[in-house]
Amino acid sequence: LLKFYVVNDSLITELTEDVDYTIDERDFLVFYYEDYFQVGRTFNFTAYLIWEHILAFGNWQIEQKEDQVLKINEAEQELTADFNYNFFMIARHYDALSLVDSLPIIFWDVALTVNPFDKELFNNHELMINGIEVDIGDYLTPEKAFKIELSDHFTPEANSFSLNFTTNYVLRFEEPVGKFWAVDRLVDRRSIRERMYLCNLISGPRHIYLKNIIFHEKAIYFEEVLDSYSLFDRYVEINELNSSISGYKGLNVTVPYLYVGETSPLLIKYLTFQRLKIIITDDIKMPIIDA
Repeated sequence: LLKFYVVNDSLITELTEDVDYTIDERDFLVFYYEDYFQVGRTFNFTAYLIWEHILAFGNWQIEQKEDQVLKINEAEQELTADFNYNFFMIARHYDALSLVDSLPIIFWDVALTVNPFDKELFNNHELMINGIEVDIGDYLTPEKAFKIELSDHFTPEANSFSLNFTTNYVLRFEEPVGKFWAVDRLVDRRSIRERMYLCNLISGPRHIYLKNIIFHEKAIYFEEVLDSYSLFDRYVEINELNSSISGYKGLNVTVPYLYVGETSPLLIKYLTFQRLKIIITDDIKMPIIDA
């Protein structure tokens, strides 16, 4: 309870907690109402209460669309990802019969301003309020927040907020060697090598991680792979390319989830079955004898 006023005839009195009223252990308001009766034909008064109420939010999350696969074809590439931002609201009140149990509040309409992080980078908005698609222009503020009015009947007992949007990221492989997008090194004996990809999101929303990123590694076959891992202990998924569809053999690599501004090393350890032959040439590209 923030404020408590009593109106008696034309007199408005603000009551003080612990002086004019108290809140008991069950959060009930206790005061001597007879002191405020209006004298006349009827004995009455009017009370105005300003409450602060705790609202809880369930299933509050931002989710990337699982069926969207973001394929990397260049060492630096812009990616457009689809997301859904959703929540529902919960509020309860005391049951007047039991004085112990609580019930959902059904007599409130709540006005809210939804102000997500990185909202200025959201595009292609689609908004549903209480399961009904609405015109985004009626809800999007100049500050790119989303305003729900009392007229929307957003009640704690039955409500939902669901926002679909797209946003853009730029992914870059740091220090790529040629077309491999990676640094390759010999790690054991003559045939066990390790290829390290330095994946970096260089732009995009800083508070929303990106996943479902894949690229094709044509230089390593699936049967050659010994291990794969990330230095951040994030799961690395590797599958064999379907050569009948892609036209070539190799790996289908799923990059672990990334945040903007971090470089996440991804490593593949593999066994080479073929020998590397280096031919040294002169300036006119002729092989040098005995070189």
